[in-house]
This record gives sequence, structure tokens and C-alpha cells, in this order.
Amino acid sequence: MESSFESLTPFFDNFNVSYFLTKKGSIIEKDDLPKWIQSTNNDLEIIEFDNIISLYDILKEEQQRSINIILNTQNNTKVIMTGIVDLEDLNIDNTEHYKRININPSFENGKFEVFGSIISNNKKENLKSEFFVRFGLYDPNGFSAMIKTLNKNSEINITECYILWMITGIPS
Repeated sequence: MESSFESLTPFFDNFNVSYFLTKKGSIIEKDDLPKWIQSTNNDLEIIEFDNIISLYDILKEEQQRSINIILNTQNNTKVIMTGIVDLEDLNIDNTEHYKRININPSFENGKFEVFGSIISNNKKENLKSEFFVRFGLYDPNGFSAMIKTLNKNSEINITECYILWMITGIPS
């Protein structure tokens, strides 16, 4: 099992892939992928080769909509708002952080998507290999960012970083 993954290593490195995200939101480090697949291998089976169904068609409507937003296949979805927020109030000793981001003016509903990343204090460097950020808990007044430190030996101080974010949705 291990040798079949060695051939994938150059692809992971070329695309700067350091971790994977499972359906349930768990983070699988690149080096732990063979063990994770081996542990789930007993639950997998081939059902049918003839009728191939695209993964997109299997996804729920909300997931398909998220893909459409990313690929900009729906012309009615627009960038509604952008922003940047400091992380000064986080505890540097924690590896998981939660940051509430309030928006002004408030929206009529919480039907929007947020994309963003952690950037360095000089606002020039994207720190995707150091931190993983996920957005959720949307409501008309804002959203929350859940931040996980990927590199536990990192010398980057999270309190000196920022979240650069963008809200997309259908303007009302």
C-alpha cells in the first residue's frame, strides 16, 4: 500500500498539498493518507463499472451550488463584500481558534458563502501551509472563522496575522 502512494508524492509536492479534508471535516496529513485509506478500505467496494455517475451529480444541491459559485457558472452570484480582520485577541498557546466576524451593514438573511485565508502581518504572504481556516455559523450579522494550526512547530505568531475574507451571494 505504501509504495503506490510514493508515486503520488511528486504530484502532492507540485500542487503544494500538505493535507486533505474528509467529509466530516477531519484533517488528514499527507503522510497519514495511506494509513487513513487502509483503515477505511474495508468499508469500500466497487458497485458497478458500466454506468459512471459524475461526483457532481451525487452531491447535494447545496454542495453543487458551492461548486457553481467557485467555478462562477451562475452569473447571478456576486462578490458582495470583502474585508480584513486582525487576530490580536487569539491565544497563541491554542492550536484551534474561533473568531466571530460581524458585518456592517447586516444582511437580510444568512444565505451567503465566505471564502478567505490567513495572511501574514505584512499582508503579503498567504499562510495556507501554516493555518487552515473554515467559515461557518452564518447569520445576517456575520459569520465565524474556525482556525486550526497545521504546523505545530511554526514560529509564526497567530496574533500578528489577519483573515482576508470575501462574501459571495445573490444581492437582494
